[in-house]
Amino acid sequence: MSGEVAIQGRISGALRNMSPSELFLWFLKNRDRHGLSEDYGWYASYTQDPDRLSYVWRHYDRRLDTVATLLTPETSLLEVGCGHGMELLWMALKGGPSVGIEPIKPLARLASRRKELLEEELGQTLDCEIRRENLFDMGGDETFDLVYLREAFHHIEPREKAVERLVRLLNPGGTLVISEANAWNPMIQLIQIRARGFQTVTEFEDEDGNVFPFGAERILTSARLTRLFRRHGLSSSRTLYFRLLPTAFARNRALTCAINTLERVWDNSPVLRPFYIHYEWVGRRTN
Repeated sequence: MSGEVAIQGRISGALRNMSPSELFLWFLKNRDRHGLSEDYGWYASYTQDPDRLSYVWRHYDRRLDTVATLLTPETSLLEVGCGHGMELLWMALKGGPSVGIEPIKPLARLASRRKELLEEELGQTLDCEIRRENLFDMGGDETFDLVYLREAFHHIEPREKAVERLVRLLNPGGTLVISEANAWNPMIQLIQIRARGFQTVTEFEDEDGNVFPFGAERILTSARLTRLFRRHGLSSSRTLYFRLLPTAFARNRALTCAINTLERVWDNSPVLRPFYIHYEWVGRRTN
């Protein structure tokens, strides 16, 4: 029995010490054992030779660097639009009581299943709640030290109401971290226009027949984010632009080597702003 406890302890420790990308890869590599292979269709570009995607994994980790510095066992966390739960579960391993909300039923179901599988491996329950819920349906008395959105803000409508709601969810001194696609990038804009035209607000019908407004990749600049939240008393403390290379080209070693060098020399440079793929916006509530 003591041997089994020791093995369980080593497994638990290894999982808790993983970086975000290591936990992502752990789920990917165990998808057959977990019985989730059929649910991983949207990961096709990552499941093919993932060990050659070191550039992608480095930037995946970077997107959670700021969040990592804010997480403590006492930090209450909310992820809005937690999707399949990958980032939420990593944050739950590192921080305090965590909540993830996701209105799309299959994604919320997969996130919950992943949580169960991770808890089985850990041998303990995570202080993490996953709800199939819309931002606007949350209880008015809930507040958090940290609110995180990863490529979710541009889907939430109506936008002004979303901004007001997000600010209200923060405790005084709390932090809002929003990770988004870079709207300064003309290639990203062109891809979005070709995919959905110029209609950026549509309607989405969920599995239960509920219809609500939906942002169709309504991406925005960090300056626009700052103006939106400033009107509701939340000040921007930092914006970080990063990643130049799309996943489709990230297996080319010569190209990734050249891009890595360029990114080190011109890190977060205004000169490269139209070419970065992502940015991270950080705001803090001061009262």
